[in-house]
Amino acid sequence: MAYKFQVGDAALSGALAQTGSLQIFDDDGSVMASIARDTGNFDTTGTITCDDSITIDSITITDTELGYLDGITLGIAAASKAVTVSGGGAITFNGLTISDIGTVSAGTSITATDLVGTNIDGILGADTARAATVTTLSGSGTLQAVGATTLGSTLNVTGAATFASSVTAGTSFIIGSADLDEADMEKLDGITNGTVAASKAVIADSNLDFSGYRDISGSGTFQAVGNAFLGGTLSVSGNQTSAGNIIPDSDSARDLGSNGVRWANIYVDSITGATVALTVESRAGGQTISSATGFALVTAGDGAIVTLPAASAGKELTVKLSSSIGDVILTAGAGDLVEGAANIRLESTGSAVKLTAYDGQSWFVS
Repeated sequence: MAYKFQVGDAALSGALAQTGSLQIFDDDGSVMASIARDTGNFDTTGTITCDDSITIDSITITDTELGYLDGITLGIAAASKAVTVSGGGAITFNGLTISDIGTVSAGTSITATDLVGTNIDGILGADTARAATVTTLSGSGTLQAVGATTLGSTLNVTGAATFASSVTAGTSFIIGSADLDEADMEKLDGITNGTVAASKAVIADSNLDFSGYRDISGSGTFQAVGNAFLGGTLSVSGNQTSAGNIIPDSDSARDLGSNGVRWANIYVDSITGATVALTVESRAGGQTISSATGFALVTAGDGAIVTLPAASAGKELTVKLSSSIGDVILTAGAGDLVEGAANIRLESTGSAVKLTAYDGQSWFVS
């Protein structure tokens, strides 16, 4: 069937065969669309509208797939949209910007797989080592690194940081004004609660106890609330004040002082159940009775002079002549008096006298 066209509308009920180029004009004679005879190229100044898809060779693009490109902004990732790179070479994912990924080698492309975890390449290509060089990475979402991550500068985190494995620091950890270096951390590494170890922190055990220390010294007040056990000597350079009783650990087995190191004076209200053992010595003519002596036996007489120790208020001293000795002169020490005089005389053999010091210079017969 053949048609002859005239000016005006035309309706075709069969196929249209055209042996030359086809052009479509608008009312003012301008070309709106054309199909070239030799190449088959289609050119239009208007909009192409399809109900389903566009097919180019073996590739069919549907309206859904075209929607991935519709309304995108270069370099900004958006939901259900294709990811593109901005003119500055950056890609922003949910506020996180990745720039300077590296050099993409010729003939390769960044795929969805390449943008997952450790698959980001510094130089993308088949069978290359996976690594990424990122100059700036910032945002408000979650940053997750699967595998080793190396930072050439400071990592600033405004929120909490959670690590599923060990954290290794090159020099120290800084928390506020506290700077904990390796030496500081070593004091905590490998400690056992309740056990004192060299160069380690001391942590009490579950019973609030610790053991194994050697020396404890200080210049302040040492206070023990409860029982305190010392395995060695307690040396105190100042006064000791006790708010409770001082009791030995067993009966009649401990001494207060020793024969060589004595207390000068003991001030008590009463002594109960004690057997007082006097310090005794023998003296000959020309000798001085020791200050610690409580009983002195004089073994030389016939006008011999024996000197009393220095008077000390409350001190008692018994001086006795041996059974064969008589006529002994007891002379007070320098600056002291005995019964208000410089000396007293024991004449009879075997005689004795008990003296009590009233103050620091006066002896009296008691």
